[in-house]
Amino acid sequence: MSDEIQWMVEQVTTNQSSDEKQPNNHKAQVATNNLNELNIAVIHSIDKAVSLLSENIGDESRYLLFEWQQAKSCLTVVVTDDTKSIDSPQKVVLEMTNWTSIADDVVGSAGSAGFAESDRLTESAHANQLAEVFTQTLREWIHNYLTTSAGFMKYSLIAIFHADSRKKTVLL
Repeated sequence: MSDEIQWMVEQVTTNQSSDEKQPNNHKAQVATNNLNELNIAVIHSIDKAVSLLSENIGDESRYLLFEWQQAKSCLTVVVTDDTKSIDSPQKVVLEMTNWTSIADDVVGSAGSAGFAESDRLTESAHANQLAEVFTQTLREWIHNYLTTSAGFMKYSLIAIFHADSRKKTVLL
């Protein structure tokens, strides 16, 4: 993976008038088997989202929402309101195609954190364990980076994360 991610802008069709900001998805895809490279890609996604904050902040804006969609292998970053139902016009979407192979490495290195090698897991239990550990790792990467992001600190947004439902978000 190179140090820079190639972002594609995809216009989202809506019934908005031409005066309103037209929504766009800023998309990138990363296919790496390297944990550090994936972390860097997540950081680039955060930076991209922060660079769009001035366009995305409105009177109703409250949260910078990080959505991990395991089934789609996508991390979506969007500004949203109190109800988490009105999103900003600019979204950042990072597709991580090899996250399961990287999650396997994370689970392997987390043996001392409660995942004993002697445990024989079924395929389904192993998949759930991978997803849980990777989701936790992803959340930690985002949290750790946001604590030092000067661009994010300029705004009065609350950073939140979910991997299930917008009704089940956690503070970052």
